[in-house]
Amino acid sequence: MMPPSAAAAISAMEKGVRVDPEALADSYWNTHEVSPPPLIIVHGNADETVTERNATGLVNVWEKLLETAPQAGQLAREERDFDSTESARAYSQIDLQREGRIVVRSLRVHGLAHAWSGGDAEIQFNDAKGPDASVAI
Repeated sequence: MMPPSAAAAISAMEKGVRVDPEALADSYWNTHEVSPPPLIIVHGNADETVTERNATGLVNVWEKLLETAPQAGQLAREERDFDSTESARAYSQIDLQREGRIVVRSLRVHGLAHAWSGGDAEIQFNDAKGPDASVAI
């Protein structure tokens, strides 16, 4: 693992971070007794700053953490695709649920660059066209 630095952060954004979800899950459960917090990931497929591998990796890590949680109920995975509308881009959504509660939501937004989806276009790194990531939370 690289030491924290600006160069390491830039490398992670551009190339992704290689992690072993199973080893991370084992390490987590050896030191924690509660599940990790719910997670939302919003990533645009036109993002040239942060590689999509990071979004995929986060889903994989959280899924492994939640699957291996002691005495936890079954984890359900639902994948859906949404067409574009006047106000929103097309996107793919993955929800991981436990006991009817969403514990991971991942949105892959088609055509979104490095910006907050559905945000105020007057603010840097915000894109007014949805889906609205704030609503997805």
